[in-house]
Amino acid sequence: MLPVPFLVNTFGWILTENGRQPWIVQGLQKTQDAASPSVGATALVTSLVVLVALYAVLAVVDWVLMARYARRELVSQPVESPGEKPAKPAFEPSY
Repeated sequence: MLPVPFLVNTFGWILTENGRQPWIVQGLQKTQDAASPSVGATALVTSLVVLVALYAVLAVVDWVLMARYARRELVSQPVESPGEKPAKPAFEPSY
């Protein structure tokens, strides 16, 4: 179940982006007519490669963090009686 939140987030984003083209008004202009003539193929490919690389790095970082926190063991916390000094927190981040 570890990758499910990441996959759901990714597929939700893809579904949302596939359903819209913000610079086009549906039925009034074709996508091919909205393409900018000043943006060349090199700029397009470069920006796509950078986006995919950045997204891949973020996916790896997300995976590592989710795996690290999923493997952590929670320490049971004893029940406190009124007037006692508060117990140590059940979860302490390790920096």
